[in-house]
Amino acid sequence: MFILEKESLANRRYFIKTNLFITHRTNKFSIYDSSETNLLYHINSLYSWTQKLQITKHSSKEVVGELKWKFTLGQQKANFTVHDPVSNQWINGNVQKKFCFLCGKYFIHWNEQDIRIEKKGILTPTLFIDDKKNRTLAKLEKRPFALFNTAKYDLEILSNDFPDAIYFVGFTFHALSSKRSGKG
Repeated sequence: MFILEKESLANRRYFIKTNLFITHRTNKFSIYDSSETNLLYHINSLYSWTQKLQITKHSSKEVVGELKWKFTLGQQKANFTVHDPVSNQWINGNVQKKFCFLCGKYFIHWNEQDIRIEKKGILTPTLFIDDKKNRTLAKLEKRPFALFNTAKYDLEILSNDFPDAIYFVGFTFHALSSKRSGKG
């Protein structure tokens, strides 16, 4: 039997693109609404000893999340913090990439909950899956034929269970770790 949880269903779409002339030293993403004209968020690099990224709302310049890369041998990991609008609290989490030949598997742990991010093949979308309920929360697809080093993505959020900034953290970690491993 399939039960719909009315409160957790959503359907928001975002268009994400890297800005022109991004080098391996700087990373910047712009997040638009589904019409691809209204800029909603920025993801910017802030360099210190390790790479740190900040997610800000474009309209208010309010920071809604931060991601800081951790250097470890053999694994890609990052710690992050995201503002939870429901509790009005900053909640820490972590994300890491697990080795998977010819696929991408990432795990987010935030607020005592786990999200699995997985891509099973070249032509399949990247899925954000609630590990406990085994339910798809969001889908990410990279558009083909990006010109001038500008990658473009479509992010569809299907659930209200997590703040949108969680998906932006997952996207950023996925995009940058794929780039670092030569698969992006």
